[in-house]
Amino acid sequence: CGGGWLSRLICRWGFVVVGIDLSKRWIKVAKFVCREGDFVVCDAMRLPFKDGAFNFIIGISILHHLPKLSRAFSELKRVSASHALCLFMEPNLLNPFSAFGRKFFPMEAHTKGEKQFTFGYLETALNLADFKVERYFAIFFLSFPIARFLKIAHTRLPLWLAKIIFLFETFTEKIPGVRCLNSNIVALAKLQ
Repeated sequence: CGGGWLSRLICRWGFVVVGIDLSKRWIKVAKFVCREGDFVVCDAMRLPFKDGAFNFIIGISILHHLPKLSRAFSELKRVSASHALCLFMEPNLLNPFSAFGRKFFPMEAHTKGEKQFTFGYLETALNLADFKVERYFAIFFLSFPIARFLKIAHTRLPLWLAKIIFLFETFTEKIPGVRCLNSNIVALAKLQ
């Protein structure tokens, strides 16, 4: 759940949120940011929840950190209710700007041994784990690399430039050969 910002938004939409993270520090931040949610320090490979506890699972940039994807999917299936929906967003190894940033400007969120996915890998892994992939696409050719640069430079993006980048991103998401190079892979899957 990281710092709980997405959890806060989801709570405002009326959902009951349970967030997990390995980091005690991030769980403390999440509890501060999203007072309505419940947050637990735990490992995604060994979830402390009963079978069938969740109707929705959201994972943002978590799966590529895990050493055994099959074990993580097994745990997700165990804690998911029948026909639960899962949304995952993972970094795309094929995005040249993200690859450059990861190599030369690593951030605190990077862990030793993490392995970003190529465009088709996550879809194949989900299918092999008996998830039915409903939607699969990649987004944000430049946004995440630019956000990394801005964080390092301690600066903000002018609104006019953000609008241009938004138009560019919208355009790249529609080009078949380019969209598989976008920086984030998104998968919406249903437990069968």
